[in-house]
Amino acid sequence: MTPASEMPGRTGAAGNVITAATGAPVPGAAVEILAVSPQRPSLALAAITDAGGGYVWDLEPGTWDVAVSAAGHAPATRRIAVAAGVVVRADFALQPSA
Repeated sequence: MTPASEMPGRTGAAGNVITAATGAPVPGAAVEILAVSPQRPSLALAAITDAGGGYVWDLEPGTWDVAVSAAGHAPATRRIAVAAGVVVRADFALQPSA
């Protein structure tokens, strides 16, 4: 995956999903992005992380909730604010599930 700092002119979110205990990438993790906006209350996007645990989204400026889940790990969520012309970094270190 191209680092967020090397995506000039793009607007969106990018990150990596790893296992907290080992730092190993989590390929195949589900990444869901939900709009937090009265103008787009039901906008949702979903994807799967690549072999290196990475994901990247082109998004409109605004506030978004990013939720990540993977088998054997506890889910995690983070709210991000995306500005025009900026790719926000949102990495996740997932804890093992009970």
